[in-house]
Amino acid sequence: MTEVLPPRHNRPWIHEDYDRTFEALRQGLSDDDIADHVGRKKSAVARRLRDLIRHVSEHQRPPFRAKALESFRGILEEDPGFPWEEKARDFHRSTGRPWWVPGAEDILRTAWESGDQTMHELTRTLCVREDHIADWMVRTGSASNTIEVVERLGCLPGGRLEANARIARDKASMLIWVLILTEQRIGVVHTSLHHDKESASHELDSLLPPDDAPLNYRSPHRWMIAERIVGEGHIRSTKSGSFFPQADPE
Repeated sequence: MTEVLPPRHNRPWIHEDYDRTFEALRQGLSDDDIADHVGRKKSAVARRLRDLIRHVSEHQRPPFRAKALESFRGILEEDPGFPWEEKARDFHRSTGRPWWVPGAEDILRTAWESGDQTMHELTRTLCVREDHIADWMVRTGSASNTIEVVERLGCLPGGRLEANARIARDKASMLIWVLILTEQRIGVVHTSLHHDKESASHELDSLLPPDDAPLNYRSPHRWMIAERIVGEGHIRSTKSGSFFPQADPE
């Protein structure tokens, strides 16, 4: 069964996330209800609060992640006016994370959909680096990669984002998809290289026995489609699966 991920899963933490978190803590919501209110997994909320406690209390050993929400309840009980925004902004700055001001997501989403603002204009409006904006676009699914961000919004000549896009283009030109098919009795029966995932998947479909083939032609197979660049090893995506024939109904 496929896990249903919360709406803000893997998205960058923004001002509104912290606001909802501390609002829920002050309301006395349970850990699960806080996670629902923020739109993230409970473990993700606890991890971020644990990091924040570590930053706020430099000389105090941070709690275990499972106790992070309870620890912050104690902090808010002792100091109801705890300046979470100031502390969160300072935490982001000290750890190299961008601080997304209120409404930043709407600004970024509108800019991407309309194409009316350049990357330079966005960096000045939001006071964050262009590579942080590109990362937001990719992580939220607006863009599929850094190359697409640069082509749509532009970048600073000679800057970090331009360099990242250039490296990404070089790698994309060397990207291949490897299809390997093995049969249970005799091992590897097919290996091929493809220029994209779709052609590798099409080739796989043509190799697997059809559903109406005689049972003796439908032996168990295992397959793998791997995204690779020469010299990178196994750091890219790999998809695998199995084909197990079913006996014909009598």
